[in-house]
Amino acid sequence: MGDPGTPRCPRRIRLGQRSRRPRAARPADRRAIELIHRQPERRWTAGDVAAKVALSRSAFSARFRELAGESPRRYITRASLAPAAALLNATDGSLAQIATQAGYATEFSFSKAFKRTFGVAPGAYRGQRR
Repeated sequence: MGDPGTPRCPRRIRLGQRSRRPRAARPADRRAIELIHRQPERRWTAGDVAAKVALSRSAFSARFRELAGESPRRYITRASLAPAAALLNATDGSLAQIATQAGYATEFSFSKAFKRTFGVAPGAYRGQRR
């Protein structure tokens, strides 16, 4: 099977057809991931990324979910918050400064997204390193 922590891609089974293995990543898929990680502070939407890789939003979202095992929105949020989590561990910068660097307009919106994504408030996350 594989690592239990690795999300499995769902198989689509239609009557009268054999099931297919999930598709391998295509160049457009790799470009989308690169875009998201190159500018994690940008407030990407699935539509923005889809347009950059010349796909419709719905086609991009379906392919992304199939390959990544999660929605583009969830992935984009985690990608934008990962550098912020690193800053919380490595610096003593204020939450407001880190929120701004992560592309959030307010400390409140940053804190809410961080807690929703990682299950712990940014201040508590920072406190865990000490």
